[in-house]
Amino acid sequence: MLRERIVALGRRSAPSGVAYLLCELVLRQRVIGMAEDHAIRLPLTQTDLADALGLTSVHVNRVLQRFRRDQLLTLEHRRLNLRNGGRLEAIAGFTPNYLQLNRTLAEVIRYLDELESARAGPGRLEDA
Repeated sequence: MLRERIVALGRRSAPSGVAYLLCELVLRQRVIGMAEDHAIRLPLTQTDLADALGLTSVHVNRVLQRFRRDQLLTLEHRRLNLRNGGRLEAIAGFTPNYLQLNRTLAEVIRYLDELESARAGPGRLEDA
């Protein structure tokens, strides 16, 4: 997993990195039964995504706007819906082989609830 993070920070373009992270988050929630098709809870801010990817929040905002314009995703009410997951996976070069998906559902729900509570203010992803 560390190797994948290093590649994400050093080798991927901004659109590829954002797409990769979003595809990973959807897969992780799907594996534990929390995804509805390609829709997940996403209580992260643009700043959170930017920090995870080594980008600025302005750059993440531009990438998300482009993905919306290209009808690849929607972000509404802290819900991410991949409208064209296959295309996002292609942009990302997404391969989930490195993931170790052994978290329990209760741990994930508790973590997402805590993030949503902490992120109730401005700067949400849907503000992009």
